[in-house]
Amino acid sequence: MRSKMSWARRLIALVLMLTLVCGAVLPAQAASFTSKKPTIKKTSAYVNGYVSLKWSKVSGATKYEIYRASKKSGTYKKYATSKTTSLKKKSSGTYYYKVRGVKGKQKTKFSKPVLIFAATAQIKEVGFSGTGWVGTMGTLASVKVTNHSKKDMQFLGGYYQHATLYLMNKKTNKLVGSTYMQLNTNNDIYGISISDGITIKAGKSQTLWYHVMEYTLWNQYNASPSKYYWMLSMPFYPGKGTDELVTMSISATKKKSESSVPGAL
Repeated sequence: MRSKMSWARRLIALVLMLTLVCGAVLPAQAASFTSKKPTIKKTSAYVNGYVSLKWSKVSGATKYEIYRASKKSGTYKKYATSKTTSLKKKSSGTYYYKVRGVKGKQKTKFSKPVLIFAATAQIKEVGFSGTGWVGTMGTLASVKVTNHSKKDMQFLGGYYQHATLYLMNKKTNKLVGSTYMQLNTNNDIYGISISDGITIKAGKSQTLWYHVMEYTLWNQYNASPSKYYWMLSMPFYPGKGTDELVTMSISATKKKSESSVPGAL
């Protein structure tokens, strides 16, 4: 009789112990998941009419919820869900985006928001032109920028506000060389660098001209144009140039265009 009672007590004690252990482990596991958060990658961008978001994987997440708002401190509304760590969706506005992981009823913390500026650009011409101010040759590039946002784009001028022209290898997509370019008044090699910059209004398109007093890359390209392609990266400020703390950059080639994410704000 005592043996049976002892066995029963041991069984009850074991059940109580397992209940206590499970009760301690399960909340800890839940807290572990809910304390995590994904990170939106800097390769996210606005590409030819689509917002393209990429973020880090959260272990245990079965899906992800994407929220967005027109202002960083504004009201974020659910924009989409994804079972993968990326999203590509047609969009025409500039928004702040943030992402969180989901597992059943559990949800992680939100990622830091990033600003995706809706703009596209396409290189229309890169060429060699004339004689410069001091008898050297120069290279000109024109690029058409279309602002799909409700915010203006501020391209700053002056000697210290540069775009960068890259010569890329078509076969490997690797950088061959690069050079700085200055925002120019027009397509004239004698044009003076713009001190006040250029504003592209919301919903408008404009062709920008850039000029560099250097022709090494042009000679290399011109010797075998089938081997190379051009890429131009142009920094700009969203809004009025003072309402954001970070400069963004829009990159262009002849075939595609995208505006880059500056990182978490």
